Amino acid sequence: MKKISHGLGIVLICLLGKVYGAKVEISSLRELAFHAAQSGNEITLSPGVYQLVDFLTADSMQARRERGMFQFITFSG
Repeated sequence: MKKISHGLGIVLICLLGKVYGAKVEISSLRELAFHAAQSGNEITLSPGVYQLVDFLTADSMQARRERGMFQFITFSG
């Protein structure tokens, strides 16, 4: 009985780790946008310079500016 409850405890801990997200190290704004939109991830940016033009084209930035959409990456909890 102890072995079964111990095994279930380990499975539960593993599942909770999946539900609450993961530690993610990223190296691009595209990865940042993807992981930031998901809840529970602990995100670390690799050292470097991140330019918005690597993530959005000049045309899409102009269209956003004209629509008054000034937020480029959305973060959730």
